[in-house]
Amino acid sequence: AGRLIGRADELGRLRSLIFETDGRILWLTGPAGIGKSYIVARIAAEILDDPPSDTIVLPYRFKAGDERCTRRHFLQFAVERLKAEGVVSGGGEDKGKQKRPLDELKGLLKSLDERRVLFILDGLDEVALNDNRFAEDVPLSLTDANVTWLCAGRPEQGLPEAFSEERCTHVFPES
Repeated sequence: AGRLIGRADELGRLRSLIFETDGRILWLTGPAGIGKSYIVARIAAEILDDPPSDTIVLPYRFKAGDERCTRRHFLQFAVERLKAEGVVSGGGEDKGKQKRPLDELKGLLKSLDERRVLFILDGLDEVALNDNRFAEDVPLSLTDANVTWLCAGRPEQGLPEAFSEERCTHVFPES
């Protein structure tokens, strides 16, 4: 985050989009080397330094070659962090029964009440190398009103089609 120089207009636009409305998916894309990860890291650092009182901020970076670059690791992280923030899943009929991680995350997100969650995911193209359904199954299927996703990645691995302008807001639509 500290390596980002300039880009004040881009950061301002991104800040506005993140806090304008709940329940949206933001897609930040472009070719390798244009600074997507720096922008995502900077905005994550800024929000983590001074998070809104009603918002749980969960940044995650996928990096090919890292053992944590998997759906399972991300879902485990998200579930653990939400529980650490005091979010408790409803659904009494399944009490005590082991849930699949995606179902457990869905239950927790439905139990947020007035709180909101901001997921900041970088490197979606890297997780898509081994899990081409991740975007569809996770951020694009978990679109509750109080959940916002900032997703970033290169325009490959089927991501441009998954994150089409009909389904999400493109942070920089001209790129």
